Amino acid sequence: MDHIQLPSDGLEPIAVPHAATLMYDGLDFETYPARVSFPRHDDLAGWQEIDSDKTAGFAQSWLYFGLIDAFFGREIDREQFIANTTQGQSFVTSAALLPLLDDWRASDASDESAEKERLDALLRVSLTALQRFSLLPQSSLSPMPEILLSARILITTLCVATNSDGLVVAQLRPWTSSTDPAADLLRQKLLEAGWCPWKVRQILSEYSCLAIYYISRLRDPTAHHISHAACTEDRCIGNNVNMANYATRHTDSSCACQHALVPEAKMRSIIDDGGIPVVRVKFSKTGDACLQVKRATPRTRYIAISHVWSDGLGNPHANSLPQCQLKRFSRSVKLLTPPILDFSQGYMSIPQLNISFDGKRMMLAWGTTEWFWLDTLCIPVGSDDHSIFLKSKAINQMAAIYSGAHQVLVLDSVMQACNIAGRDPCHVLAQLSALAWLGRCWTYQEGALALSLQVQCADCSFAPTLFGDVAIETFDSSDNIYVLLPGTTTAHGTWSRIGQALAIGIKWTRTVTSDALRGLRGLPTSSKRKIRALLARHIYHQIGDVVGREMRYDWRSKNPFLLSGNTMQDFVLCWNSLAQRTTTMGGDVHVIIANLLRFNAFSILAMKTLEERITSILWSLPAIPLSLLFNRSKQRVRPTEQHANRWMPLWPDWYTITELPALEIQGGVLTLASNNIRDGEQRPVVLMLDLLIQAHDGPTELLVESISETRSNWFRVVLHRQPGDQFDSGKFQSTVFVIHPGRSHYTVAREEIPAACLHANAILYKHPDETTPDSCQGNAQTRKAQLLTTFDCPATAYFLGTIVPPAYSHLPKYSASSPQNYTLAVEHDVPQHTRPLPQRPQNPAFLVVTALLLMLSHPFSYFLCAMNALVIYQDVTEHTAYPFYLGVLSKLTIVTHSHYFLAFLYILPPLAILPTALAALGLGVIPFVIGIVYVILKAEVREMGAIDKAVLGLLVAGHSPQILMAAVVRWYINPRVWKAWLETYEPDWEPGKTDGLLKTVLTMTEGWSERLTQLEGWFRR
Repeated sequence: MDHIQLPSDGLEPIAVPHAATLMYDGLDFETYPARVSFPRHDDLAGWQEIDSDKTAGFAQSWLYFGLIDAFFGREIDREQFIANTTQGQSFVTSAALLPLLDDWRASDASDESAEKERLDALLRVSLTALQRFSLLPQSSLSPMPEILLSARILITTLCVATNSDGLVVAQLRPWTSSTDPAADLLRQKLLEAGWCPWKVRQILSEYSCLAIYYISRLRDPTAHHISHAACTEDRCIGNNVNMANYATRHTDSSCACQHALVPEAKMRSIIDDGGIPVVRVKFSKTGDACLQVKRATPRTRYIAISHVWSDGLGNPHANSLPQCQLKRFSRSVKLLTPPILDFSQGYMSIPQLNISFDGKRMMLAWGTTEWFWLDTLCIPVGSDDHSIFLKSKAINQMAAIYSGAHQVLVLDSVMQACNIAGRDPCHVLAQLSALAWLGRCWTYQEGALALSLQVQCADCSFAPTLFGDVAIETFDSSDNIYVLLPGTTTAHGTWSRIGQALAIGIKWTRTVTSDALRGLRGLPTSSKRKIRALLARHIYHQIGDVVGREMRYDWRSKNPFLLSGNTMQDFVLCWNSLAQRTTTMGGDVHVIIANLLRFNAFSILAMKTLEERITSILWSLPAIPLSLLFNRSKQRVRPTEQHANRWMPLWPDWYTITELPALEIQGGVLTLASNNIRDGEQRPVVLMLDLLIQAHDGPTELLVESISETRSNWFRVVLHRQPGDQFDSGKFQSTVFVIHPGRSHYTVAREEIPAACLHANAILYKHPDETTPDSCQGNAQTRKAQLLTTFDCPATAYFLGTIVPPAYSHLPKYSASSPQNYTLAVEHDVPQHTRPLPQRPQNPAFLVVTALLLMLSHPFSYFLCAMNALVIYQDVTEHTAYPFYLGVLSKLTIVTHSHYFLAFLYILPPLAILPTALAALGLGVIPFVIGIVYVILKAEVREMGAIDKAVLGLLVAGHSPQILMAAVVRWYINPRVWKAWLETYEPDWEPGKTDGLLKTVLTMTEGWSERLTQLEGWFRR
């Protein structure tokens, strides 16, 4: 497997022993086993009688070396794929595969449709055979796992080489089962490399085998001060912290510098008054660091810092940090530069000149900001009532803090110790995938709300979302590609960055030019020979998709995953993301969900029990996702007691949910009617048993025969009851199973299908055209079933087809009807407080507010166009009569007003609004002053004529409205909207208290933020 380019300074490739004893005969690939006296690959019983050594030797002979011969259509010298050690051991090496595939891709045969069909069929057969071998008992014995893994990676490599997209999808299915020996091998290697078992489970379920193999070769992926010895596949506790013995870390273990304390009284006063405190680091003449605090305003540029407390940057005892840490913060914050272009915030910057145009705050900014927000310094500590009140108030503001920040800076100890210069993008992405920051719940909120995100490394900070712009097959690990990425901040000077960028650009240009010339001459281009680059791109996209999703960014479309504002959609998105993360206190998740859904988090913090918190959130939704009933988490509401809310999970815990179908909240029941499911959705499968399964003494694993009008199928159902469950099902009429929607076309496989076990209090039937239900008599297939049920426990279903396999014949069997037309009602305990949580309005788009209001003054640009035309006329006809200084002023007036002619570009609105935008930034004052001086000095030279008076009138009439409108927006509207927005984070806020101007702004900007984001994505592409 050494044909894959692994991380620099990473672990050695996994050794694959050479066990092959047979030569492939070059005939039909699928029937090869029979020709050498072995069973067919689908004859599992026959293969179980063959010992492990023979099985391993044949598997490698057929599915590795035989597949290589069959792929190229000729016998390949096997010796070049075998390497011997000094101890006399033989191992398989795949380095020779690269030139073979490069030559094949460069040939004409690779483009022939008949050849592609042959190879596609070949790879499908090999994949099926590989999956069958993985089921054998002897496949777990060495060297079988290594052989199966090498064969799987070989198949993946050949799929990438042939662009077999359909097969790639099939064979890249993540490993969700622990019975695959290749997956077990990679699991073992990941654990040996120091990965957390919980993270390993996530890696195996989300990445392809190539990406998993690449990640498994990463050296020291996690922080040395974090131990995952006590973690399990169900939960990571390595990054949890114990506040009782928490120790704040210094930048170096030998450092013993003093702490610097925030001016606590001022910081508390700002929070108590509803404001956001931000701090900066200042240094005394002796070099000591001290902290200053101020209240953030609409014009304050500050950096919100995101970190995990397990890295030692917290302090539960005081709002202070060691001076060494503050000095590092100060350097990192000052080096940050805004993105070159960010439509969503209205940024346009020129990093080399250290200047940025900030449309959101309507200001022209020079340099960088010193101000930042850090929870350790800006959230009060203490156990008295007032401190707890202020802490809750500050936590309730966190959505405003991170969404209003200039940028969000991610600090993770692993990346801060990592020099990324000279590393290829795959390596950096793999390192990012290991961050503890990606696995914590609080950091998900901070990343989800960030409009601009950067990660701090030892040698630079960079925006990981910009990796999508890198052509991975063009660069290699020797190129410092980060000097090319907009938004990347390094310690290199401006001219150093320009020189490196030019060097890489020349190299890239030479490659492109060479390929173009070879294409004109009919020769194959280099892009067809770089199979290693194609494999790297595959790994890069596999890791990038997952890391991008966790960082709230779509790497393919280059657009951020913004919360839509649809409460139900956002709830499902947040739930599924948080289900893949952990936190020290499970109750924190409810606060995070409330912040992201714009609920009043202060109300959540005031609730004493987790059950009360999750109930309040769920009953604030427009409906309840049915998939919550399939959640197999052990963390549910009193799961061993007799009550109707046993289905309710306490918090997200690994298992994901879907938005549809959803249960409507109707009094004491949650209802789902099959005829209300929208077209195109697949209905949940309902299996109504003809008897009741007892909860106490009944089976936990059973077979259910689903009987319909056309056919009958068997399901194996496993019930997930918790130990000590006291649920009594004796009072119910029968048992009902509900199986996950979207699985109507089942296949016989090991795939787990989420399900739920319910018990029916009553089942009534009625004809579709009847309004009055009758008893349970009648044809269940033609009548509409009305089921009143109570939740028992989650379950897992496995589709078996029409015949029960012998391995499951001993299980108890039940028959069930499967109605197509039904109404499912699930009882629930009505909460004491059914009033929905107050929901804040969406964040106002200040940039859109500015743009819309300034467009009102846009027509006045035409006055300035007319004025400039008159000045040009005068300059041409009268320039000989001007004194020298007046001629200079005349030309300055013309030049500084020339951009107003862009107002006539109706087909390019961004350019048409540019004159007004410049006026909004305060730059409109400069041409106005030049024009006034020109008119005044000209009046001193001679008496003003009609044209001069027209110039003066047009000058004043054109500039005054624009400058006035800019002043109103800048000094009145934006500050008032900002203040009204922060008031929605007050503990006692209610929707009826929303400021009228804020409501007007939200109405004006509805839909515009999404359009700006789409425009930004288009520009980046």
